Formats: sequence, structure tokens, C-alpha cells
Amino acid sequence: MITATIRNNGFRVEGHAHMAPAGQDVACAGVSALVGAALNMVDWMINEQDQTKGIMDVTVVDNDRDERLDAVILMLYYGLLNIQQQYPDYLRVVSGAWN
Repeated sequence: MITATIRNNGFRVEGHAHMAPAGQDVACAGVSALVGAALNMVDWMINEQDQTKGIMDVTVVDNDRDERLDAVILMLYYGLLNIQQQYPDYLRVVSGAWN
């Protein structure tokens, strides 16, 4: 199962859906596409990033935050919620400290 934790200063996505063989897993592909897009959008403000195999953890320190980060985080959050609604056995979205 993929676990996505959305924070007000970043996000952490870890695991694998294991819904289908590699290259055919639509849940994993959807999550990867959203996370990749979010990562590209916040690349200029990332202060801390961990891309350990199977984990993407991105944090932005407060002095680098602006409304663009909030928009990207919300897009990622709602996009992941949509995937979770379709594939609840393969993705769990956690809203950690989102306010």
C-alpha cells in the first residue's frame, strides 16, 4: 500500500500499491504522476528532500513558503484523495498537520 502524508510544509509518499505488475499498476502510476508534477512545481523552494527507494519526502522551511506552495500541496492532496476513492485498498492519504 502507498501511504501519502500531506503536511502544510511538504509531503511524504512511501510504499507501492502492488495492485498489478510493474508497468501495469494504474494506482502507482497515478500517484507517481501527481507526486512528480508536485515535485517539479516546488523544486525551486525545496530545502530538504529524501528520495530513498520507495520514499519521497519533501519539506520546505517556513521562510521559503508562499501561496504557490499552498496551491501545489492542495493540488496534490485533492488529486491523491481522488485516487484513494477509486483504489482505497492501495492508497492511504493522511493529512498530517494540515490546517
